[in-house]
Amino acid sequence: MTTRRNKTPAKVLVVEDHTDGREILREYLDHEGYETVVAKNGAEALAILDHQRFAVVILDIRMPSVSGIDVLETAAPCTLPPVIVYTGDAKAIPTARAHPAVVSAILKPGLEAVMAAVLAACPRS
Repeated sequence: MTTRRNKTPAKVLVVEDHTDGREILREYLDHEGYETVVAKNGAEALAILDHQRFAVVILDIRMPSVSGIDVLETAAPCTLPPVIVYTGDAKAIPTARAHPAVVSAILKPGLEAVMAAVLAACPRS
């Protein structure tokens, strides 16, 4: 008789100000077996990071009010898991890559590259 383990799915935070982008990432991650939490801006992401732990964060850079760079600079280092920067702003990538939590920086569109980076940062169980 084989016993089956109930494994908790890896939790991913998606921080994206565009609704369509958030939903596409959420649907894809959910379909791939991840537990997905979404934030529509940097301020919301910081509040979520204060109260929840994640295996990885997918972070847009250009957002109103609190940018992705602001999130990287403001989040407590102990609360920041590996970060995948996913942005349409090519000029912001070098700055983002300089942060120690950033494991990958991908220029939009690049959903397949984002998913490969998520798999590398937190493989499915």
